Amino acid sequence: MFGKNLKITTKLTIATAVFLVPLTVMFYLLISVLFDSINRYKNEMKELACLRPAVSLIGALTKKTLACHLRAGSPTTGIFC
Repeated sequence: MFGKNLKITTKLTIATAVFLVPLTVMFYLLISVLFDSINRYKNEMKELACLRPAVSLIGALTKKTLACHLRAGSPTTGIFC
């Protein structure tokens, strides 16, 4: 057998290494996936930041249109007053 002539400390070291190598690889892959997800969401937040001015413009136009309709008293008035 392979480990018949080895000391017990050597056998334990080999067993520990065999146990720790898959765990190390698993944790490395898990952390890399987490960092990829974080970077993807950061990029998505940057892309959404570009849309904020458009959203506020649409909100302002909606408020203005609603105010015009309420002042005119008719919901069928044109879009822009």
